[in-house]
Amino acid sequence: MITGSGYALQLIADVAGLEWMDWADCLYVDPELFHPEKGQRAGPAKRICMGCAVRVECREYAMTVPDMRGVWGATTERDRDRLRAKRNAGNQAAA
Repeated sequence: MITGSGYALQLIADVAGLEWMDWADCLYVDPELFHPEKGQRAGPAKRICMGCAVRVECREYAMTVPDMRGVWGATTERDRDRLRAKRNAGNQAAA
């Protein structure tokens, strides 16, 4: 358990490198759009992402968390799983 000043240090460490989030277009849109229910299309969220200045940073952030839900950087969970598989295959072939 982190308490007191240790908690503040952990909080700083957790958000370090995430300044790009301040520039994300999704800040001004209903978050529910980026978490479509099963059967709903992710297209509207992806269209917002495609015009976002920090789309690449957002996608890469979501790629680091295997169970990240929703649309991040114009990718769905399934899209990110495919990207990870491609990257892993490419890394194994290079080794």
